Amino acid sequence: MAGVTTEMMPSPELQESLRTLSLRMVDGTADRVSADGGDELTPLDVDSTGRAAATLIAHVRPRGVTVLHFTGLLRDRHGWRTEPMGSLLLSAGERPAGESCNVHGGSERLISSGVMPWSGFYLCCWYLETGPDLRQLRVAGRMRPIPDHGQVIVCWRARQRITEWGPGLAVQSGPGPAPEVVAVTSAGKRLPVAIGARSERQGRR
Repeated sequence: MAGVTTEMMPSPELQESLRTLSLRMVDGTADRVSADGGDELTPLDVDSTGRAAATLIAHVRPRGVTVLHFTGLLRDRHGWRTEPMGSLLLSAGERPAGESCNVHGGSERLISSGVMPWSGFYLCCWYLETGPDLRQLRVAGRMRPIPDHGQVIVCWRARQRITEWGPGLAVQSGPGPAPEVVAVTSAGKRLPVAIGARSERQGRR
């Protein structure tokens, strides 16, 4: 896990609301919903690669406190299943200006194949804030729009990279390289955006 996520564990009721809203977001039918205690859950962004997806949901709590929740989704023959990816207390800072892109960090979760410890893969997501002049992202060759509010989630599946062998069949591992990400401005200019463990923040003005 890198950068943005914290160990704010939602209640079981909130987890179920996040799961349900994430599934609706992937299907394109999501709207703002009420949570326990009068809180609101607002869908901000969803990214899908076909077999994997991730959602970004804002949880507006009492006294205006906002928490961002990240949920990963994986498609199998039974449909989508969800994987909680972490949460972030939203800062009160201003949105990046112009062509800037703040890369806050991300989260990854090892998905076991159920066969050998080294035969799984990583579900990864990364959180970005973009300036108003950035309109699209190219992620590993696929194009996706940037929401008007500039809050963006990017997801991908990464091969498991073995970093250390332990006793027996135990291994230490991490995700392989992140995909290439390029931001496209309203004028068509293309700007590289560095995501992954090697970069916590990237900006262009």
